[in-house]
Amino acid sequence: MTAQFGFLEPDFSELHELGVKVERYALDDPAASLIYARKTLEATVRWMYEFDAQLRLPYEDKLNALVNTPEFRQLSNGQVAKNANKIRREGNRAAHDTKPPSHHLSTQVASALWHLLRWVVFTYGTTKPDPTSKFDPQRLRSALEAAVHRQLMSDVPYGVLISGGVDSSIVASIAASSFEATRAVAVAVAVAVAVAVAVAV
Repeated sequence: MTAQFGFLEPDFSELHELGVKVERYALDDPAASLIYARKTLEATVRWMYEFDAQLRLPYEDKLNALVNTPEFRQLSNGQVAKNANKIRREGNRAAHDTKPPSHHLSTQVASALWHLLRWVVFTYGTTKPDPTSKFDPQRLRSALEAAVHRQLMSDVPYGVLISGGVDSSIVASIAASSFEATRAVAVAVAVAVAVAVAVAV
């Protein structure tokens, strides 16, 4: 279980499963993390409209309309709608833009989702989260390290292709730190140059 979204599991197991993916991919695959965050948001908002009689369905049931009704925008003095719109916008961009998002952005969105879901559990859940708990961005690194280490189980040599970006460099660094001997190899191709870090096992 991923600890940061673990508070969801007792009452909202399906949202918990999605939250685990948001955290797992926040550093490894920011676009996937943002898309899962938006998916989690939409599932949460639709659940709220189904079970909260004070929330009246707007003229259309698109997510943008659902999180911007007067009733929704009043929740928690507007903070719920603020977090929801950030998650919605960045999830849409991740799904449609060609420019990949940064891990800094996915971390911010994971934090916004955590705060929104924590409010949901406090408001609607029966098992309340620890009121002193806080979102810890550093724990995303632990989730990423665990994911990388799971992929290092192999009985043959393997490598990590580095695009030159921050995200692949982080993955390569984590993989390389797990072994005493590593080597870097430059590979020339017709239109670009790629660098692979081969990890000796």
